[in-house]
Amino acid sequence: MSRILPEERILLVDDLLAWAKDFVDILHDAAGERRAVDIQDVDEFMASFRSAQQFEQYGICLVDLELRGGTKPNAAGDFLGLTQVLPSIRRLAPWMPVACISRYIANDSPIIAELSTSDFDFFSPKGMMVVDATVPHPEFNPKHWKESLRAMQLKRIASTTGRSVDELKVAINSRRTIETDSSVEASLTSLGLTKEVFAEALAVLGIEGSEFLVESLQPGFSGVNVARLRAHGYADGEPIYAYWLLKWGRPFWKIEEELQAHRRFLCRGLERTLQVPQLHAHVVPWRGAGYAAYAFEKEARLAIELVRAGSIDALEGPFRAIANGLYSNAKRLKPVKVRPLLSHWVALSDAELNYILPDGWPDSCDVTWSLLHGDLHLRNIFVNNSAPALIDFARSNFGPVAIDVAKALIDALIVGLPATCPRSLTIEAFKASKLQPLLAAFEPYLSAPQDIIFANAALRSYAYKYTTYSDVNSDAREALQRLLTERTQNS
Repeated sequence: MSRILPEERILLVDDLLAWAKDFVDILHDAAGERRAVDIQDVDEFMASFRSAQQFEQYGICLVDLELRGGTKPNAAGDFLGLTQVLPSIRRLAPWMPVACISRYIANDSPIIAELSTSDFDFFSPKGMMVVDATVPHPEFNPKHWKESLRAMQLKRIASTTGRSVDELKVAINSRRTIETDSSVEASLTSLGLTKEVFAEALAVLGIEGSEFLVESLQPGFSGVNVARLRAHGYADGEPIYAYWLLKWGRPFWKIEEELQAHRRFLCRGLERTLQVPQLHAHVVPWRGAGYAAYAFEKEARLAIELVRAGSIDALEGPFRAIANGLYSNAKRLKPVKVRPLLSHWVALSDAELNYILPDGWPDSCDVTWSLLHGDLHLRNIFVNNSAPALIDFARSNFGPVAIDVAKALIDALIVGLPATCPRSLTIEAFKASKLQPLLAAFEPYLSAPQDIIFANAALRSYAYKYTTYSDVNSDAREALQRLLTERTQNS
């Protein structure tokens, strides 16, 4: 049975609250379930659950709606679990296993037919669990409950990955060896996972191989772990390798948000050369963590690695291709309010903006407006020879080109310190620094007269934001704070 992390809870949606409370007691006493169960009726659920993040604490959902009236279309409460609750969960949290339990499942064939073609992962008559309101069915025991949970989880993975349940079972039972570095080991330990469970996760994700080498990369700031994965196998007796960028962690919603953003981004006309395909369209859950993987060419390197190695010049070509791909349809001279826009993109308060921007900074600017990546840091950029590819479009939207420029420059600055440090947080100072090749790639799209004013404000804003991240080391924070104290007005 898959291990479930202790902090996960169970969500039970039920219009008969008295029965639900009795059923929770049966879950704890007869099935050995130790997790807390949160009970919601339909109205509470539909009013309360509006974001994917709200599902983060739950491992499974049970929908116990009486389906009153059978298949009569106007009957009160008819198919609420199917028409309201399930679609909401699938839209917000497609990774979550959902089971429907109802007393009508056992004796109403139209309902059985309706549910069997639904997107529930499991459905069961109440009679298989509870004899009456307070008495458990003799066969409803820890083994029965665990088998039901496992069936739900495998069905959910199969539904989102296109693999059969039998195929998943074979993959899980395959013997695989896995080698990890110390950072990956620490990440697994923090999640309560073993290397064996990690190997199972790679199997259900669909990454083939008999041996895996997993090397940690510098993570982002959202609780998602990032690693380079090499899968080793054989074809006709010859060794072959596949390379992946792997993301995993507890914030399922962050990974899911990232994958969904890829699909949205293509709808906005992005050139496919800037898109890295992910392995599946949805996050894959396994034993309390979510997983996703991106195709990664053997020769490819992350931009962060090139900056660390001092190869900043090698990024000018890839960054120019990124800029041309993203901003080629840019609209010039869109008037914007500086502070509200920085507050939106960098998530800053009025007090923080008062500190960041010197007195007299313009309230509004005319800027170059375009489709943005929105989170253009060095861990979201692959470079294969001179060809770039991007991932993680979760923040993508239309905005000032200077937002992407400032994020990329500040991220490169702190990665490459002290060699990359400019004399001040201004575009002119970056032109005279080691980061000039990166800036040069963006300069054609900072041609509006007041782009530089807004870019300087964005540089200061991101520099301040990075000082608030616990992942940024103390030397980098001190360097940014020194630059921020130079409260030079730029216009």
